[in-house]
Amino acid sequence: MPIINMSLNRLCLLTNNKLVFPSIYSIFSGSSRQFSGFDTNVDEYILDHIWERARVFFPSLKELPLNDFTRSREVRVGLRPYMPDGKPLIGPVPGFSNLFLATGHEGGGLSMALGTAEMVVDMVLGNLGKVDYAPFAVQGRCV
Repeated sequence: MPIINMSLNRLCLLTNNKLVFPSIYSIFSGSSRQFSGFDTNVDEYILDHIWERARVFFPSLKELPLNDFTRSREVRVGLRPYMPDGKPLIGPVPGFSNLFLATGHEGGGLSMALGTAEMVVDMVLGNLGKVDYAPFAVQGRCV
């Protein structure tokens, strides 16, 4: 397990008895959920809140104002597909014998990935599933 030493002027990583000094000083922090359709505008209030929470976990950040990072920051915005009923689409696409969807997990994609993969594998192989597929079916849920 690498040891991370975070200081205000440099991030050092000690792994396999070697020190690594990245050439660029970056902080990756936070995420949020906003149900705003395809709007990718950044809400500064949410960024401020993420910064304040990061300062709780890394107290040395309290010495750095957010303004130091806003001039050169890179904010990544990703759309999280979801279905209005809150359940992802998992299953075959009607009319296509070899096309399956596994989408619409919203922010839970990583936590549901293994279960989703198991469902899709069972569907592709024609195995009886461990769960009822009906609530996740594509049929009748898409226009």
